[in-house]
Amino acid sequence: MSVCRNSSWVLILLSFALSAMPVRAQSDYDCSTAQTLKEFLDERHIEPESLEGQWSQAVATSFILRLDPQGLLFTQEDFKGPLSSLNELESVIKEDACAFLNDFNDLLTARLTALDSVLNTIKTVEELNAYQQGNTRPLSLDAYVGSVNDLRNRWGSHIRMVFMKDIYLESGEVETSAEAQSAELTRLLEQEHCKLQKKLSLLDDESNFVSKAFFNAMAMAYDSHTRYYRFSLTDMLSAFFSESDESYGFKLTENEQGEIAVSKLLPGGPAWRSNEIHVGDVLLKMKLSDDTELDFNCISLDEVSRSISKKAAKNAELTLLTTSRELKTIKLRKEKVTTDENAVRGYVLNGEKKIGYISLPDFYSTDDGDDEEERGCSRDVARELIKLKREKIEGLIFDLRDNGGGSLREAVELLGIFIEEGPLTLIQRKDKITLLRDQNRGAIYLGPLVVLVNGQSASASELVASTLKDYNRALIVGDTTFGKAVGQLYRTIGSETDDGDQENPTDKLERALMKITTSRLFRLKGDSYQGLGVAPHIYVPDLLDGEDEKESFDPFSVTRQQVDRDTYFKKYPDFPLSDLQAENELRLEKNGFSKLRLISDSLRHGKQVLGDGFKKENFIGVRRLQQEKKRGLEKLRLVGAQTFEAQNHEFDKTIISMDSKKNAIESMTLKNLQNNIYIRNAYAVILDLIRTTD
Repeated sequence: MSVCRNSSWVLILLSFALSAMPVRAQSDYDCSTAQTLKEFLDERHIEPESLEGQWSQAVATSFILRLDPQGLLFTQEDFKGPLSSLNELESVIKEDACAFLNDFNDLLTARLTALDSVLNTIKTVEELNAYQQGNTRPLSLDAYVGSVNDLRNRWGSHIRMVFMKDIYLESGEVETSAEAQSAELTRLLEQEHCKLQKKLSLLDDESNFVSKAFFNAMAMAYDSHTRYYRFSLTDMLSAFFSESDESYGFKLTENEQGEIAVSKLLPGGPAWRSNEIHVGDVLLKMKLSDDTELDFNCISLDEVSRSISKKAAKNAELTLLTTSRELKTIKLRKEKVTTDENAVRGYVLNGEKKIGYISLPDFYSTDDGDDEEERGCSRDVARELIKLKREKIEGLIFDLRDNGGGSLREAVELLGIFIEEGPLTLIQRKDKITLLRDQNRGAIYLGPLVVLVNGQSASASELVASTLKDYNRALIVGDTTFGKAVGQLYRTIGSETDDGDQENPTDKLERALMKITTSRLFRLKGDSYQGLGVAPHIYVPDLLDGEDEKESFDPFSVTRQQVDRDTYFKKYPDFPLSDLQAENELRLEKNGFSKLRLISDSLRHGKQVLGDGFKKENFIGVRRLQQEKKRGLEKLRLVGAQTFEAQNHEFDKTIISMDSKKNAIESMTLKNLQNNIYIRNAYAVILDLIRTTD
């Protein structure tokens, strides 16, 4: 089949686009919901003025990009035709003309049905190879194709891109037989068909998927951290952990694309302690201990829940797509974890010197109003530090890599553990700027401190890192952080009753949960890390490929501002940075870390041009870079493998020795700590710090 000569295909697509349009009575979408939400957001969001004069365009862009992030469903013709209401959203909502959401629902149904039928016309690899232009992810409405006819090539090129990645990147083979390629194409088409059916199931009349997606797009147009959570989705959160059952320690949900995503981690649970899985990660596959393999692309959340609850799921190998767009495979074992256990664990890295190590994947708080029962990460970290000090540690590595933030209060209280007294950060709510201070005079730990960060350290993590850096209290080691210097509050809106006597306008809304950006965070001198991140003292390159997944790349992010404030605080002595940086650069060059960074840069660039003509040599080149990076990582793990021995502190040793299961799990954790190249480098940095400051 040739792309240019198959004129009958256009008729097939057009006929499906028309026949798939449901003939049904027009639903009366209540525009008052959208109008009330707009008023609510304009009143409470930190930066509503940024949308003045362009509210319709911002919401329209947000809506389209959320529904069709790959540009596979909508066209420029649609924006001028059935979706022309997007150009005048503000007036449409005021005029109570929200029936245009019906048009979206019908058009989505038509396009998904047509796409499913077109996939059935691809029978051979030769037919697939007729598609020559690669698919790119749109970042604006201008990047969408011009017409319905143009969608065919975009659909085909999308499938071909996935196919070639599977053949050349995932299989590990440079050359595969025609039979193997044909079998892979059949499997891939079945998987894509399954995905489409799953998406179509979201568009039934009872789900109100499109209208709820529109409300969330409205919220996210103000900024991507502002969200509208419909309770029908929130209630579907699957309880994959409890105090009475063994679990992996995470909760899952279906995101707006129908993907199975991590929504919450149980502090101290297996997923939490692995430090390999985070909120927002998408689960793609799971291999159970009986070798059963589940593909999450094609099953519902309920089916996932049933599968995970099986006995064979005691141990599992999970394939994830991380928030930084990295494919990752991790192994987890179910455990029974109770909330009276300390979620934070401290370890001793015993080598040339005894160095403490604490990892914090999330700034959690479990305040239930009873001070005696209150638990939060700051108190848990304090408890572990006291235990580590009994081990006579000479320094501490505090690991905030991949920590996406959490409770602002916990972050401030945690800073008080390391700083004796003084101001900690500036927070702006509307026009009021407040200086937050350490409420408790005195620190728990004042010894040498290294804080590990990377590109996915965000929000509260950046607050802690930036404040410790401003005070000269800690040496910040790693890569520049994410760049999120805004804070959110949760607010329940809507009413469970409909008595018409509500005093709050939002009581008229459907029951939902709002997360709203209501504050900006500033460093003590009045500058902000919003969009910039926190630069480390000691640069250790992040070897992930997903560097474009940062705040600065988000078209909806809050603008960076500064305040005229020069807060006085007493700094700790300066670090001998030039000496420490020179030692670190020499070490990175010697052990091959710097070379790996260059390979990662080349790999990222290579992946960006894969769809450029679908040249086989591009895919082979990327595969070779992947193999070179893998070999480099394996070699790097061997360098200094005996630098230190990771150990439990005495308090944990006593408890673990009485439980064979915990002992086996801890052995794996200790091994991972010893093999981690970032922890190993941080250990070398803190030894340099101790030597140069003695």
